[in-house]
Order: sequence, then C-alpha cells, then structure tokens
Amino acid sequence: MATALGTTGWRAGLSERVRRAATVLTAIAAIAGASAPASANVTGTWTASASGGSAVANGVTVTLSLSAVGTPAPSADTMNATNYWTNSYTGGTPNGQPSLFFIVPAAGATATITFSKPVDNPIIHIDRLGGSNAGVANSSQWTLTTPSVTMTELGGSNAQFEVVGNQFFRTASGAAAGGECNGTASGTACGSIQFNGTNITSLTFTVVMIGGGGIGDGLEISAAIPETTVIYRKQTVNVTPGPFNFTGTNGVGASTLNTSTTNPISSTSYSVTNHANPITISETVPAGYRIDSTSCVNELGGAVTSTFTGSVTGTGTINIAAAAYEGGGQTITCTVVNRSRSDMSVSLAGLGPATLGVPYTGTYTCSNAASPFLQADAASCAISGLPAGLTSVCAPTPTANMAPGAGFTCTVSGTPTAAGTVTVTGTTGATNDLNLPNNTATASFTVLQSDMQPNLSGLPTTAEIGVPYSGTVLCTNSATATSSALNA
Repeated sequence: MATALGTTGWRAGLSERVRRAATVLTAIAAIAGASAPASANVTGTWTASASGGSAVANGVTVTLSLSAVGTPAPSADTMNATNYWTNSYTGGTPNGQPSLFFIVPAAGATATITFSKPVDNPIIHIDRLGGSNAGVANSSQWTLTTPSVTMTELGGSNAQFEVVGNQFFRTASGAAAGGECNGTASGTACGSIQFNGTNITSLTFTVVMIGGGGIGDGLEISAAIPETTVIYRKQTVNVTPGPFNFTGTNGVGASTLNTSTTNPISSTSYSVTNHANPITISETVPAGYRIDSTSCVNELGGAVTSTFTGSVTGTGTINIAAAAYEGGGQTITCTVVNRSRSDMSVSLAGLGPATLGVPYTGTYTCSNAASPFLQADAASCAISGLPAGLTSVCAPTPTANMAPGAGFTCTVSGTPTAAGTVTVTGTTGATNDLNLPNNTATASFTVLQSDMQPNLSGLPTTAEIGVPYSGTVLCTNSATATSSALNA
C-alpha cells in the first residue's frame, strides 16, 4: 500500500494492497520456485520495525528510521512488477523485488536512511509515492538535509515523479492518484534517485505533506549500492620476469599475471560479493623469487589498510578486513612486488692452525646457491675475531651482486703475533637472502708456539784424555705440532 489518502480513500488503498498481494500469490503459485530473490546489489527482504525497517544489499545493512509513522505499521512488501526504476549497478532492477512499506503521517516526520558501511553514490528506489484526498492530489515531500550530498533523478521514472534540487515528491498539481504506479496521469509516482557523494553513512530528510493533505502518504522503498571492485597488480624488480599465480576470496578470482608481457601488469576488475566479509589475495611464489612488498590503495591513491600473512617464499596473502574498505563504490588496487631470491652461505673450511711468528695463509668463502636461486643483491662477506697479525681480503670486494653459483674467495694472511685459540666468525648475506641460518659460521682458530727442550742425559759425565769421546744431546719440541711446522 502506498497511496496518500483521505479518510474516505483509505479503504480503497487498503483494498488495492490486498489485491496486489493476491496477484503476487497467484504468480507464485503459477511459477515453480516462487519469485526471484533480490540481486546482490539491491536490498533483499526487509525486516520491519516500529519506526521503519532494514534490509541487506551485498553485505551492507540499509536502515530506514522515521521519527513518526502512520497506521498500519511498517511491513515488508514487494515493488511494482512494472519497471519504473534504474539501477546503475550490477544486480538488476528492483521491480518485483522486496521493498519496505510505511506511512508518513499527515503531520510529517524526520526520516533517516543509514548504511552500516560508508558507501559512494547509493540509489534509493521509490514506489507508489503520493495519492489523493477527497479527489485532490497530494504527496509527501522529502527534503534532503545531509550536507555535501546532491540528488540525481535516474531514467525510467514515470511523469509524476519529481526531483527538484534537494527535494522529491509526486506532482501535487496533477490528477488525483491512487493504486499502482503506472504510466497514467492518475498513477502514483515512482522512480530512482542517486545520492551523489562519497563515504556516505546516512541520508536525512525532512518529510511534510503537500497538496490535498489527508491522513498521510503510504509508499515503498528499496535501495541499491555500487560494487566495490578489486584489482591486483604484479611487479617484478631486479629479476627475470615471468608468470605468477594468484587466487582470492570474496569475489576476487584466480588468474596468472606474466610480467614478461607487461611490467607491472594488472588483473581484471573483480566485484566484491559481500561487503561484510574480508577480502584476501594470495600469490604462490615461484622458486627463486620472494615477495618483497605489498600495498593497497583506493581509486584516489589513498592507502587501504591491509596485512600480510603466510610466506614471502611460499604462499603469501594480502588481507583486507571488512572494516578497512567501504560498503560500495570503491576501487581497490593491491600491488605485489617480487624480487629475486638468493641464498648466500659462508664456509670457514679453508682456515687451519697457524704458528706464532710464522707467515700464514688460509681461505674462507661466501657463495650464492645455484639456479633456481637468483642473483644475490648487494651480497656481503666478512670475518671477525682473527688472531692478532692476520688480515682478510676478499675477491671480488664486498659488497657486490653475486650470480647464482658464484661467490667471494677471501684470503687470510699475515704473521701471528700471539699464541692461543680464538673463535672466528664468518658472515654473509644479501638484501634478497631470506635463508638466514647459513649466513653465519664459527670455527676455532689456534696459533701454536714452539717449546724446544734440551735433554743431556745422553752425554757421559766423564771423559779420558787422549780417549775418543761419544755422547748425544736430544732437543725435543714439546708443542702439539711437528717441529717442521714450528720455528724450532
């Protein structure tokens, strides 16, 4: 029921509503499976309340609240089967779809439409606006008071539907109206209005009766919200371009992006299927690559908050919480940057014991793993803790980019100046090396010292004049190395 009526016309309006309900029931009986449900971007079945009602469109709850309502109370209803509306967004038109019926009382009211998440440019569909009292046309007149929001009448409305500035109403100077919205002069008004603005959370109206007055205006509404679209974008830096596989949730589909074709390269646009749910985008990282960074922005370049979970070398996922994006009208672009992955390791196997005061030469190496690992960016190689008197020189000189399978060969040389055992530490790495445990190695390095001791026990303690004498002196190195290795 949606006819503005006087006392004498109320029963006619009520009878019309009963007739319309009977028509719907007949159609349901005639078509298996009942009437089609509301499309995702158009509000579904409304839940009425004492002051209005609410319904959900693509995860966004749309709620109408009035400061006063007439009798009977608000209730779920169905839009006219004939299409006088335009839905600029995917999801189809609202004709034959669920609506909320309510009555604006003769004294008027304040009406507020709220959205559970901010939306851009929502559309409100109006059905059966206006009517008559004692044969004189009347209507509720809705004046938008929300700042920074404008109204645009969309195509498809009937001639009686008026949108002028920040107001909409049925033409009150025309013929008396009643019954369904239709193409005749006596039909109630119906049409669609787009409310132009961004991050809209509510629309507030001052509603008054104009024309023939009466006991109020019964009308119906439904709503449509725009899609939120998601694009993922792949970029490779300092690495051989190639294919990268992506999947997603909440309407984000799977695809393969190949940076050898275009770098960076973007996916198609995907429409979010439920604005009440989070959005995820996952990449399965090929061998030899790693995810270097991820970021998401809106259509204006502003940051959209996201988190990263998973592995930068396995499967990594961008997570956008439901609260981090709008309820409709936003375009989110998420960029995943991949760089080459390397694996530098250090070996101290070429270092051995040295001898105090004896020139020494030894080696250690820092190597990048072979293919499929890729170039090590800004690779390093160093050693610390060498005994006094020894120094290290590497070829090539760190830091340097290191090809797969290549590495640094470092020479330790000099003359030790102190004996003893020390712990030396070799370190390596690269900006794209994620395998950290093999970036460090330790070893004990001993500098030996000779300990020569004479033994005179082989010398006879006496000798005779003129008699040949024979004896031995034994000099023994008591250190833990052979005498040839020591300065004995």
